[in-house]
Amino acid sequence: MRADRMRKNVCFAVVLLVQLLHIDGFASIRLFRHNKLCSIRSPCPQFLSIGDLAITESLSDSLSFLTANPSIVVSGLGLTGGLLYATTRPPQRLIDDNTLQAILETTYMAKQQQKGTLQCVYKATRDGWKANAFHDKVDFAGSGVVVVQAQGKVFGGYNPNGWRSTDDYTTSTTAFLFRVVSSGRVEKYKVQANGPALFDYASAGPCFGTTDLLIGPPQAAVLGGFAGPNMENEPPGSLQVATILPGQTYDTDARWKVRGYKIRLQEVEVYC
Repeated sequence: MRADRMRKNVCFAVVLLVQLLHIDGFASIRLFRHNKLCSIRSPCPQFLSIGDLAITESLSDSLSFLTANPSIVVSGLGLTGGLLYATTRPPQRLIDDNTLQAILETTYMAKQQQKGTLQCVYKATRDGWKANAFHDKVDFAGSGVVVVQAQGKVFGGYNPNGWRSTDDYTTSTTAFLFRVVSSGRVEKYKVQANGPALFDYASAGPCFGTTDLLIGPPQAAVLGGFAGPNMENEPPGSLQVATILPGQTYDTDARWKVRGYKIRLQEVEVYC
C-alpha cells in the first residue's frame, strides 16, 4: 500500500534521480534533476547532473541526506531497474505573488518584482536559522522584505536600507511593518517618528524598531534607548526566536495579534 502511494506520487516541479555507485568501498550518490512532469513509473528520459556525494553507511543511512538537506523536500522514493528515484517538491513560499505585490506597492522594489528579478535570497528552513547564515545571504543585497510565520499568522517588515552587519541602527521614514490579511491584501504600519527604525547587528537577524519586531536577537537585549551594551560582541542569535512588542517605533494597532517575548517562528523569508 505504501509503495503504491509512492509510485502514484508525481512531482510537477523537480525530480531527483539518485544513482548509487560503489567506489573503493564508498557509496557515491549522484544527483540528477529534471524540471518536467515525471513519476516513479515514468522517469524523465534526460537529467541534468547536479553533483555527487560520497558516504560510507548503509543505504537507509546514506539517503538520510535527502531529508537533512534543507534545499530538498522529499515526497516519495522508489526503486526501478536498480536505480533509486526520489520525487521531490520545492519548499513552499509563505506569500504568493499577489501578496508580495501588495506589500511592495509604493516602494521602488515593486519594479524588481515586475521585472522578475526579485528573489527569496534567504529562507530559514532552507539556509539555516543562525544569524550568520542570514547575513551570508542578505548583506549587501539591497533593500529587502522580511516575511515571518508564527502562531498561524504571516507578517513581517520592509527594510529600504538593507543589511551590512554594521552593528548600528539607521533611521527611515519609508520602512514599515505589515501583516497579511488574505491573498493580495495586507495591512501596513509606518514608522511613528524619525527614530531608530532598523537595527543591523551581525549577531542578530532582522530587527525593526527598539522592541517592535526583533528576529533572532542576540543575548544582549535591544533596550528602550537604542541598543544594549556590547551588542557587536554577543554570540549569534537564532532566528527561530523573536521578541515582538509592536507599538514602540511602528504605529501598529490591536489587530496585530502576535506579541510577546521568545516567540517561536515557523519560517523566516527575505526577498531582495
